[in-house]
This record gives sequence, C-alpha cells and structure tokens, in this order.
Amino acid sequence: MVIVLVTLIIGGVLFNRTNKGRHFFGWLARKIPVVKLFTVRSACATFCRTLALLLGSGLTLTDSLDLVAMNMSNIYFREAVQTLKTMVSEG
Repeated sequence: MVIVLVTLIIGGVLFNRTNKGRHFFGWLARKIPVVKLFTVRSACATFCRTLALLLGSGLTLTDSLDLVAMNMSNIYFREAVQTLKTMVSEG
C-alpha cells in the first residue's frame, strides 16, 4: 500500500513537469469546488498585487503583464494574462 502511494505521488510530480500535466492539474484545480474558490481568489490576488507593484515602480503595462504572467502558478491563468498582454499591445 505504501509503495503504491509513493509511486502515485512520484508519478504525479513527474507528470506535473510536462505541459500536459500542468494543463491537467490546472484544469483539475478549476473544477473541484473548494479548490476552485481558493485557486481563483489566489490568482486574482497574485495578479492584482504583482501588477500594482510593477506599475507603481514605473514599468510599462506590457512589460508588467509579461512579468505577471510568469508569476502566475496556474497555467490557465498564465495563458489568459499572456493573451491579455497580446491584446493590449495590439491596441
């Protein structure tokens, strides 16, 4: 039983290092009700705090959005910020 549990944990960690794994766990975090609430609120707080800090320090909006996207832990929110940056830079 312990060996199976350790194997599952190691497999999950290794799977999370792949692009498909990050998308799967990001999707899963947005679908589980209690985790979804925490994930969305955490992403919003990270986005707002980081963007305010970067804009307050004098960086441009597009540079700030690049850095905010790199700071997002969930890949879906990271991709959304990158799309936002593209839309802002295009006007």
